[in-house]
Amino acid sequence: AGASALEVALGGQATRRGVLCGTAAAWMRPRAAAAMETAVTDERAVSFEGEIGVELEVLRFARVTLGRLPASRVAVKRVVPGGAAAAAGLVGGEILVSANGENLEGREIEDVARAVATASRPLRLVVRDPTAFNRALEPGGEPRAATSVLASYGGERQILSVERVRLPDRCTEGAALGDLLEIRYEGRLADGTLFDGSAITFSGGSSVAGRAGDSSYYFVLGQQPVGQVPTAFDPALAGACVSEVRAVQVPPVIGFQDKGSPRRGVPPYATLFYTIELLSINGVALPR
Repeated sequence: AGASALEVALGGQATRRGVLCGTAAAWMRPRAAAAMETAVTDERAVSFEGEIGVELEVLRFARVTLGRLPASRVAVKRVVPGGAAAAAGLVGGEILVSANGENLEGREIEDVARAVATASRPLRLVVRDPTAFNRALEPGGEPRAATSVLASYGGERQILSVERVRLPDRCTEGAALGDLLEIRYEGRLADGTLFDGSAITFSGGSSVAGRAGDSSYYFVLGQQPVGQVPTAFDPALAGACVSEVRAVQVPPVIGFQDKGSPRRGVPPYATLFYTIELLSINGVALPR
């Protein structure tokens, strides 16, 4: 079924039981809210009156370091044929997020099963499809934007958002795990402050030092050591085509987390905004 955005971002599978300059960020912020309103999301709500009819299982992920974020989720293992869950379209692998607004993530499977069974009816169950985000950004897909809820922390959801700002006329084969990507990018804070990027020259002639002073940067998708490139680049660029530009909003959980980056001027718990252009895949600079 493929890895979820969370699995890719945290660097492991779940186990069972153009010109990128100052105008890019200015464009991104006012349009981001509108774009995300029509974005494909990996969560949906389903209502039940009685028994649901599912068997559950535990998915465990590599633990992240932001506070006490949960390293496991309870998911649907099997749907009972002819039951309410089957009629509602629930499928195996979907993660249980909440029941009548009560958070279910990071809890033991027995506790989740009890909470669902004893919740008042009608039951509003929110589930997450861990493959929806990746599917929405595949080459040839219709959606211009997609969001993935990676976790909840301190009452706030950690949401990774990706918008396809520019698409080539031809796009049938996108970036895949293990591909060597050449990119040009910049990273900004919510107030527009530039904190990272490949070497960028602005219209006024000023510049910012990027990685080794090059105008572009190479990395292998999904196979970089921790800290080599921003963690969000792996899920954000999967499926991207050559010459495509993506605007990426990165939550703290896969950004600089609770420590920030004083050297770059990034405060703790900062949301990061990247604009990324894919220049080539495995040395080929033409869209396929």
